[in-house]
Amino acid sequence: MNKKKMVTVCLVVALMAVFAIGGSLAYFTDTDAKANTFTVGNVDITLTENAWDANDTHIADPGVAVAKDPVVTNTGENEAWVRVNVTISDAAEFKAAMQAHNITNLATIFAGHSETVWKRAGIKEDTAANTITYSYYYKNKLAKGASTEAIFTSVTIPASFTSAEMATLGDDFTINVTADAIQTSGLDTVEAAFAAFDAN
Repeated sequence: MNKKKMVTVCLVVALMAVFAIGGSLAYFTDTDAKANTFTVGNVDITLTENAWDANDTHIADPGVAVAKDPVVTNTGENEAWVRVNVTISDAAEFKAAMQAHNITNLATIFAGHSETVWKRAGIKEDTAANTITYSYYYKNKLAKGASTEAIFTSVTIPASFTSAEMATLGDDFTINVTADAIQTSGLDTVEAAFAAFDAN
């Protein structure tokens, strides 16, 4: 009798790992946190940010690019579909500031992002938590031992943001990155894979 498992582990840029387990998929899924490794079946990945300075916790000044380059590596035995989620805190305040300056393109915030490599998968707002999450699919199957291109290379708070707008973001403003992976076997597309992943 097959034991059905699903594991999701999320990496937060503040080096906080979140671990959640559910059970109704027969697929192997996994994500690796920078400080902790969790393996289920033959799916195992790492999420790294070589350019990110984890000790620098202050909010960036407007117009100043902060190096940040999330990369997912397949360290398991099987190829995998990969999704990355980028969650912004203080979402209502951030959106209000963006709208005040008529900024609608996230490319002005995240430099080095390629839509041909990382496809937009959706936007999810959590009003209770005051967060907004942007999801992206890696367009190709990630082979054993392979790494993705960085989803972006730097983050820049718009230079037009005023001191008052920055103050609304507060000292706890964060941009968190998480990664999910699921086996490709039996799942022909990345969309189908994560539709099954999210249904459980």
